[in-house]
Amino acid sequence: MLSKRRILLVLFLLSCLLFSCKKKTDYTKNNAAAPNMVQVPTQSGLDFVEMHNFVIDGLQPSDGEEMPYIFIVNNSFDISGDNDKMEITVKCTCLDGCVLHDVDLFLSDVLYLMALNASEQSSKYKAPTVLNDGTHADFGTVFNSYDLRLFVIKQSGEVLEDVLIKKGEQIPVDPRYIREV
Repeated sequence: MLSKRRILLVLFLLSCLLFSCKKKTDYTKNNAAAPNMVQVPTQSGLDFVEMHNFVIDGLQPSDGEEMPYIFIVNNSFDISGDNDKMEITVKCTCLDGCVLHDVDLFLSDVLYLMALNASEQSSKYKAPTVLNDGTHADFGTVFNSYDLRLFVIKQSGEVLEDVLIKKGEQIPVDPRYIREV
């Protein structure tokens, strides 16, 4: 009698296992409603705070030396943007004796770092091209999607540069300016 109970128990367990293993349902094949999926909203556009911080970090020399752009007034540099208007603004203040050529060296480095960060934030933007000799050939593709405003003033308040470059237009800064290492 004890062995019949064991046999029945084993048969019961096997039947439970067989019925618990169901065939996966193909929702499209059976026209059944698909299970509800919760979609996590993704950020639309670029994070300009992240971009600003990335550029600030990238401008800092790695060997502990002084910042190479000593003609840019401390805490005067800012990157901001608007994803709805598709516009990025770069602002800075330079010393009164500064000339546009000096600022272009700085902006070249800044635009390179901005484009590099944009390509890291979104795969739809191509990173800037760097040639075998280390020369920067372009600023990537982010400025094909975003207008770029460059606003540079001197400490005295004189505007050195205030230009709006529409997306896809030629940027009046040479990408080949790079910081000497």
